[in-house]
Amino acid sequence: MRRAIPFTALILLAAFVLSGFSSQEIVVGRRRATSAATPTLVNSGTAAGTTGSNSLSASAFSSSLTNPSFIIVAFVDVQNTGASYTASDTAGNTYVDCGPGKLLYASSARIVQCFYALNTHTTASNVVKVTISAGTLNFARMVAGEFTNVATSSPIDGGSGQGYSSKAASTCGTAGANNCTATSMTTNTNGDLIVSIGATTQAQPSAGTSPVSYTSVGVGGTTILMEYAIQSSAGAIQPTMGSSFTNDDWCNISVGAKHN
Repeated sequence: MRRAIPFTALILLAAFVLSGFSSQEIVVGRRRATSAATPTLVNSGTAAGTTGSNSLSASAFSSSLTNPSFIIVAFVDVQNTGASYTASDTAGNTYVDCGPGKLLYASSARIVQCFYALNTHTTASNVVKVTISAGTLNFARMVAGEFTNVATSSPIDGGSGQGYSSKAASTCGTAGANNCTATSMTTNTNGDLIVSIGATTQAQPSAGTSPVSYTSVGVGGTTILMEYAIQSSAGAIQPTMGSSFTNDDWCNISVGAKHN
């Protein structure tokens, strides 16, 4: 005669089976569903004050590149408003403009530009470089950051039709936290990586705390900051930064990047 399995034993067996699945994934039928990973900053590099050269290189990343990853670059140059710029790195990645192209500010005497690349390398101590098309750089500055868990194709969130916002030739308000406000953009995807690039002329910008708290990727000299945050729910967002100088000249590019 077959002996029945005690009820308590069945409970213990079920708990053992369920423990084999991580909190990150479940199996539904034959399809495994995996929860989205949060974009994470894993490397950064900065550079400031280069004049008289045709290129500027950021400090080397401290860790090897992760394949795949998303590398984003913020760049400022002074009095070369008619020039064009390209970004590259020692890993051989291909960089493209983040969307808005070259923006002018400070009475059209300065430019700010954003580039990104979808990294497919594991190069150690990668170095990101920006090169001017003609002439030489003048007090150029830059910040570069590498993020993991970003979409490996078409990463810029279409959002309101473009996936970025830009503000050129503007000024911040009264000195203080969050007095430099970017143009609002609308994202489509929950959990977007929001990267905001702010360039000023008088005071080093500080990371914003509204509408979410931003973390600094790095500061290039005293007038350019790259910050980031995770937007938990898709929708309109207007990044901010702070300046200790009232009515500081201000230029901004903000980008929404989808998680993988």
